[in-house]
Amino acid sequence: MRKVEQIEQQIRGLSAGEFSELRDWVLEQDWKAWDAQVESDARSGKLDKVIAEAEAEYKAGRTRMRTTTSWSANNRFERPRGVASSVSHGRNR
Repeated sequence: MRKVEQIEQQIRGLSAGEFSELRDWVLEQDWKAWDAQVESDARSGKLDKVIAEAEAEYKAGRTRMRTTTSWSANNRFERPRGVASSVSHGRNR
């Protein structure tokens, strides 16, 4: 049995509270990995073209104010429950 399969089997045996605690921990690890990737991309210049395009759209007046938000109190986008992260599946975002 592979390591992941063993972990999955153990997860199935968790109580609801334990599962919730594990889920929160896994999501936090995913966010940390995402934050590190964005920071790395920003430092390397990979985001420069996207930023320049967004600034050009803003200056040209082709943007609009959002009336709703999906930002949490600590300014981090919250994924809807049940939406898996591509990082946790080994794919780049």
